Amino acid sequence: MTLQEVQKVLRDIMSEIDRICRTHQIPYTLFCGSMLGAVREKGMIPWDDDMDIRIWRKDYSRLRESLKAELPEHLKLVEPTDLCPNFFNFVPRVCDTRYYWHEPTETDQAFDNLQNHVCVDIFMAISSGDTERTHNRMAHRLMAYHALALGHRPRSMGLTEKPANLIEKIGISMVPAFGRMIPMEKICQRREKWMDRHQHVGGKYFLCVNIEPNNMAKRHYECAWAQEYHPVPFDDRKFMIENGYHEELTLEYGDYMTPVRDAGQFKVHFDEKAQEERISGNE
Repeated sequence: MTLQEVQKVLRDIMSEIDRICRTHQIPYTLFCGSMLGAVREKGMIPWDDDMDIRIWRKDYSRLRESLKAELPEHLKLVEPTDLCPNFFNFVPRVCDTRYYWHEPTETDQAFDNLQNHVCVDIFMAISSGDTERTHNRMAHRLMAYHALALGHRPRSMGLTEKPANLIEKIGISMVPAFGRMIPMEKICQRREKWMDRHQHVGGKYFLCVNIEPNNMAKRHYECAWAQEYHPVPFDDRKFMIENGYHEELTLEYGDYMTPVRDAGQFKVHFDEKAQEERISGNE
């Protein structure tokens, strides 16, 4: 597969998600680089190889059931609990089971390759109160659950989080060790129950509960940005973005209408060069 073919697969997956969300009136917005691409490029960023959406967590149960009932056979909803007893991250994803990001590795086998399919990631938001202090306190609680879950990552993956100070360094080294003594299913259950109690907090801010933990407390998204949504062109399709996209993109990227020069600074899931070498080696 070429990068362009991967991008088409992603748009096809996203079209199914969009269809189901519209049918069941489940609000969603393109998120992160996908939102940026929709606004700046009217489609995918040329070097981008993934897509993200975000919904309110209170809507996720409806989305989950609808996806499971209505996705075509080659698409599959993969949730964090599907990877137990191992841990990859807390992001549900809709995967195209026909395609891998890369040739399966020993680490991928630990997840039955469920995290290695080309996919659209689903991020979730909960309200986090009226003050940055309340927001940060909730973020730190979610970060603690993530640290516990890291104890269930295969050792070959390592820990991707980079500690900012000595306290974080100690936490990253000690908390996962403690987390290994707690079944991964139990960590997921406790995390879900905590979010159930807090998803109707209300207030000025909201928290994206499954982004990278070191970004949680830094992102003070405002609920007013994500109350209404509208369709925008996305290559040859139309997908939804929130009305407050300008404020969110400015928070995330600053001058977001000016493309960066170095595309290599972005995380890459699909290695086109490796794919070409593999194909040529098999010919």
